[in-house]
Amino acid sequence: MRSKTTVEAVAEKAFTPANQINCSGYVKDVAHQLGVYMPLGANANDLVKYMKTDGFWTKLGNNDVEASKMAGQHYLVVAGWVNQNGHGHVVVIMPGRDGKFARASWGSLGNAGNAGENKGINWAFDPHERSEVQYFAIPVSALVTSQ
Repeated sequence: MRSKTTVEAVAEKAFTPANQINCSGYVKDVAHQLGVYMPLGANANDLVKYMKTDGFWTKLGNNDVEASKMAGQHYLVVAGWVNQNGHGHVVVIMPGRDGKFARASWGSLGNAGNAGENKGINWAFDPHERSEVQYFAIPVSALVTSQ
């Protein structure tokens, strides 16, 4: 049995140099540490498509308020944007808000300087992307409610 933890603690542990330059690797590492399956070899676009079709993930649409709330209530919440012309982007949602935006942590493809830890999603997605971001949640028994 996995010990109880918070999503913030797992996200911090997964924020390694290798994951800071790989958003999908970062999300898969957080999920793996929590006992949540994510397909190996999947890039950000693939992860979003997987969560859309897998019956265990709850689809939250483009609702970052609900995503923030669920992130503090025993759920792993992932936000993702599919780029039809290249690499998409995925982030792990943290409980709470950063002003008017959901808080998140993420890696950034090939550029650790663009990685973010406990920042508003406005730093992870530009305004056009934010309007297309989809949020997904899955219950995780190893998570305790965040304060």
